[in-house]
Amino acid sequence: MDAEFARRVARSEREVRNGVRKQSLNQAQFDAVVSLAYNAGARGSRGTWKLVEKGDMTGAAINIRKMTKTTINGRLVVARGLVSRRAEEAEPFLAPSR
Repeated sequence: MDAEFARRVARSEREVRNGVRKQSLNQAQFDAVVSLAYNAGARGSRGTWKLVEKGDMTGAAINIRKMTKTTINGRLVVARGLVSRRAEEAEPFLAPSR
């Protein structure tokens, strides 16, 4: 299991490095978008990466915070667990010092 986790994290790190090239990220921001990519996938994270690439860190944080829904029994619902996770992932993009 640990090897699979490490493989998926490494893949998410590569996807972030490929998706965010123009803007430099501090360690907390990088960790946050890797977490997002790990959980939402590259496709699901792409909108956030585009905002980061434009330098719109506040927009990236807002976008991350919106990503709290999942499909259950064919219905789109807010997943309570994602609300706190997304808030944590958004925080580094709202911090005054980058």
